[in-house]
Amino acid sequence: MGFIDLGVFVVQLANLLVIIWLLHTFFFRAYLQEIDRENADRTELSKRLSDAEYIKNEARTEADAILTEAREHAHKIRHDAEVLAHRESEAILQEAKEEAEHLRERMMLDLANDRVRMREELEREFTDLALTVNAKLFSNPEAHTDFVRSRCREFHVETRW
Repeated sequence: MGFIDLGVFVVQLANLLVIIWLLHTFFFRAYLQEIDRENADRTELSKRLSDAEYIKNEARTEADAILTEAREHAHKIRHDAEVLAHRESEAILQEAKEEAEHLRERMMLDLANDRVRMREELEREFTDLALTVNAKLFSNPEAHTDFVRSRCREFHVETRW
């Protein structure tokens, strides 16, 4: 056997086995552990990313629900304000109508009182004028005063406006 020496071959094989054992024990095991750790970190990161995406979607859904609720609430507030404004305007309008009617009634009463007062004043002046004419005609201020007054009253009753 010329090229292969069995003793050298066994030593070389033993050296190779020792090197493989040393590499496996000190290098490959640590390297494999690091790869396993990196895979676990990637898995954890992927899980966290998935959880974050789920939380983001939940937050977006909740924000949309809150926004929809806020819009509905704002619409209800606006509607309530419109209804309240309409009621208040109706109340103000009714109050103004009542006040105008009250003023009209008061003015009508004032006009009626003024008419009565003016009629009474006119009747007094007319009676005084008739008595003055009577006194000048008869040269006696007391002549026929009862008659003149009764005729003036009858005239005023007949000519009520």
